[in-house]
Parts: sequence; C-alpha cells; structure tokens
Amino acid sequence: MPTNPKIDKKLLDKLYASLDVKSVEECLVRFRKRARKLDEILAQEQVPEHLSKLDRTDGYFRIISPSDIEALLNIGIHDAFYKNNPKLLNDALYSYNRLSFYRHRLLASGTDHCIYFNQVIESYAGNDLALVLKMFPQGAGLTKNGHKFSITCANLLISLIHQDPKWLDESTGKAEKYLTQKVGKFDRSLIRYLLALIQKDTKGMSKELAEICTGYKRATWVHEFHNPFLKILGLLPHGLYNLAFHTLPQKTFNEIQQPHHEVFWIPLAAYQQENHFRTGEKFIVFDGELDGLNRIYQ
Repeated sequence: MPTNPKIDKKLLDKLYASLDVKSVEECLVRFRKRARKLDEILAQEQVPEHLSKLDRTDGYFRIISPSDIEALLNIGIHDAFYKNNPKLLNDALYSYNRLSFYRHRLLASGTDHCIYFNQVIESYAGNDLALVLKMFPQGAGLTKNGHKFSITCANLLISLIHQDPKWLDESTGKAEKYLTQKVGKFDRSLIRYLLALIQKDTKGMSKELAEICTGYKRATWVHEFHNPFLKILGLLPHGLYNLAFHTLPQKTFNEIQQPHHEVFWIPLAAYQQENHFRTGEKFIVFDGELDGLNRIYQ
C-alpha cells in the first residue's frame, strides 16, 4: 500500500485523544441519547415551532450537532491511518456525507443551491455521485444568488456534471471574467483547476491541484476548520481529483499528477482507484429507535 510523504501523527493522536466518542459503537450511544432527548421534547404540551411540522427523523436531524456527524469521519480518519486500511475512511466518508446532507438540507431550505458547492466536493471525495445529483440536480439549473466565488465555482461544477454546452460557455466566461478581479491565490487556483478540467488540460490541473494542497491549511473558508481533523486530511483536493476521474476519459485522467503533500492521502487515492472510484459501504447502521435514520442511504 502506498504511503503518504508525511503524516502529522502527533497532531492526529492529540485530536483523537480529545474526542468524546472514539468508535462507531460510542457514536450510536450518543445518537440514542439524542433520540431520547427528542422524544422528551415531542412529548411536551407545546412542541417548539421549528420541530412541530417535522416527522421524527427530520426532527432528529434538527437537534443533532455537526460534531455528532463529524465524529464518524474523525474516527474513520484515525482508524484508517493507524490500521493502514483506507477502506475504513472510504466507508466513513459515505456515512458522513449522507448525514451531513440530510442535516444541511433542513437548515438550508429556501436558499440558493450554490451553498452546496463545498459539500458537493466532499461528496466527490467519497465518490457519491447520487448524492451530488441531490444537491445539483439538472432541473435546478445554474445558481444565481450568493457569494460571487461560490456562484462561480458552483456553476462550473454544475456545467461539468451535466455537460451542458450552453452552461459550460456561460460559466466559463463568467469565471474568466471573475479572475480579472482581485482574487486570493487559493481561490484563484481552485477556479483555474475547474477551468483546466473543462479544457482537459491535465498539466494545468496537476499544477493547480498542487497549489491547492499547498494553500489548503490557510484557506479557512473551506471548512473554517471547526473540525481540526480536516487539517490532516484534505477532502477538497481529494474531491477535486476524483471529480476529474468522473469527468474525463480514463487515458486523460491518468495524465494528472497526484499532489505530493501531507493533506492528500495517497493510500486513499490508490484504494479508490483500485476499486474504480466506487462509493463506500455503510460505516454506521442504525437500528431500533434510530432505524428512521437509515433513510440517508436511500
């Protein structure tokens, strides 16, 4: 199995030691506590308005915290590193992305779909194409409202995903115009990577992907690093790399050089390539009072 150029094991150990839950079983215990709390709330004479019109499962997604979901990814990162088993991480990505989406869609109801830009890239890191299409369905078209950078990147992604010639022309033109303005180095590399992908420019893609890895830890907007484990594993560069596989002919994709950087986990990329960039399996399965949560896998 290929190895990474460098992994900050000291930081990984420190972060793992700080976790409240350190296994999938302990995550299930926490999820059950949240479920009992929800039942207590729903049994009240006056149910809070934000829960009153939701079914029990959606109500559950409203009361769990991001850290409840991130715990699964963090355990997957730690265990995959130390057991030298990237399958664990691939599976953790599947469950993490699914749970994140179902929680996010409730909180983001009524907003423009450009807000899913970063989550779509994370879904590509796990090769969950079905989930990508839930966030960027063809019928929703291009995005219009939101931060200019998010709109620019989201529309390039949507155009690539659906291979719509008109959208490709429009999103490419607007992205090139956006780059004539004052844009940060990291943001510029990300847009240039997507433009190079549209143009099938593998040299340009290799260069920009390396730049993205170099600037990743300083790009706080990516995850705002509320989850410090994402300073060890870069879901963004992995997602961008996998996006290329799902977009380009195999021969062209093979010309892309993988970045030699600590946030790009080479064993994960190798495992995914060996398994034809398939979605992982369920890292966590819910039963009993939590059975309704299995809808995330549908």
